[in-house]
Amino acid sequence: MPTTDTCPICSDDYLRHVTYVFGPRLPKHGRCISLRGELGRIAKRKGLFTAYVVEACPQCAWNHLVRRYVVTDATASAGRESD
Repeated sequence: MPTTDTCPICSDDYLRHVTYVFGPRLPKHGRCISLRGELGRIAKRKGLFTAYVVEACPQCAWNHLVRRYVVTDATASAGRESD
């Protein structure tokens, strides 16, 4: 999801927030959440899932962890996936 913040390194592009989820029966590199409702479907599975929101610059590839949270039905229904 695009943000209104420009990259602190190159100042050439706006940062994007990208969410990755890790947990049981997901690829070892995690799953990048790209569709609405995807986080909600993962929240209904058995097991502990953790989401990591990363801000990234598509121009220079700089990235930074913004936040980490445990995926639950409450976080998924609150729209955390669109942060």
